[in-house]
Amino acid sequence: MKPSGPQTRILTRMASGARLRWNSATGNFQLTDGTSTRTIQARTVIALDVAGLIERDVLGDCALSARGTQLATSMSSKLA
Repeated sequence: MKPSGPQTRILTRMASGARLRWNSATGNFQLTDGTSTRTIQARTVIALDVAGLIERDVLGDCALSARGTQLATSMSSKLA
């Protein structure tokens, strides 16, 4: 699966230290990068999980998988 533009941006931000977490109050995920927080729809995160690019724990905290890290690294090197 080739990730879409928004999915690629999520992966790249996670590779640079942003945190992706489930927000049970809104039913969406939140991507926190320093002081900014963005709301991410659950279907976007589920698609990344199904593709094996991220891993979610039972509480909804997400981390890049090895495959996701590799893809984010290659994408960020193309942007540089």
